[in-house]
Amino acid sequence: MSEQRAGYRFVPHTADLMVEAWGATRDEAFEQAARGLITSFAEITGAVTVTQDLELPADDGGALLALLEEIVFLADARALVPSEVRVRGAVASLGLTELHPEAVTGAPPKAITYHEFSAEQRLDGWHCRFVVDV
Repeated sequence: MSEQRAGYRFVPHTADLMVEAWGATRDEAFEQAARGLITSFAEITGAVTVTQDLELPADDGGALLALLEEIVFLADARALVPSEVRVRGAVASLGLTELHPEAVTGAPPKAITYHEFSAEQRLDGWHCRFVVDV
């Protein structure tokens, strides 16, 4: 884990984008993973226009994947992106704002791949890694 308690970073990856995220708790690491995904393609400054709760599966990998896939879906199908993300156990609360064309700063994500995907607890906290198909 980085010296920061929680955060994310982009890792070079052939043709796609890899994101690593970490936090002291599972929820914190998942929030950082979501922020990493969002900032990989958009700079969000708008106010929350609607809040959406997302029920997460019980297993950790499935929960993270569901959260990330929902963000990809919202951006692609509804032109919405979370400006706020809170994960509390089995529920992720997404504060959504419109994704305006001028806010797009990178290639929009197409999907989250299963290749090199992980969400695991280690001695120093929780760590996540995923590849974004752009």
